Amino acid sequence: MVFQSLKPKKQRQKMLKFYDLPYSFDALSPYISEETMDVHFNSHYKGYYAKTLEEMERLEIDADLVEMIDQNLYEKSDKLKDNFGGFYNHSIFWYMLRPKGDKNSVPVRNSLRLIKRDFGSYDNFKKEFLKEAKSRFGSGWTWWVLDPKTGKTEIMTTPNQDFPEMDEYGRKVPLLGVDVWEHAYYLDYKNGRADYVENVLNDAINWAYIEDRVSTALTLT
Repeated sequence: MVFQSLKPKKQRQKMLKFYDLPYSFDALSPYISEETMDVHFNSHYKGYYAKTLEEMERLEIDADLVEMIDQNLYEKSDKLKDNFGGFYNHSIFWYMLRPKGDKNSVPVRNSLRLIKRDFGSYDNFKKEFLKEAKSRFGSGWTWWVLDPKTGKTEIMTTPNQDFPEMDEYGRKVPLLGVDVWEHAYYLDYKNGRADYVENVLNDAINWAYIEDRVSTALTLT
């Protein structure tokens, strides 16, 4: 499980840490508005976190984020699975986004090498990512993942708040993810999911953070 970029092992504690937004609510405008980020973070993300803690307390689970995933503790109840998934997915999603004006808007080094190897070009990668995002029926996520068994990367989707490291998806490592729930884009794009995903891919991905995740993931192969 790759989360070292946010939480090195030497800093781990027996608690589920809450991750603050690493930029202001208006930092992603015009691609994602201040209003959307406010609702997304303060309502949805904080809600997932609070409900996860409540369910962990009810089930007497004492674990941090890494242990929750590695030991499949989120499977103890459907409520825990749904809310922990929402909390975890968003905790990495915030860092995958790049405030307007920041550098690193295109893949570099290992990220670019894997994209060219597995998709032929960055343009092909974006086309495939957009295709998968559009095809996800209802709520869910679109991911670029690495399979530690083969070392290959692929683009996949998960429903609701599922994440690639679940057993049913082969314990794949998420490198890049985009939230395609309506709450992530409806205020800005209405039903234009494709426009939202395309704008995020073109202008709002933090490829420096993605490169960090890729480099860490490659050590698992």
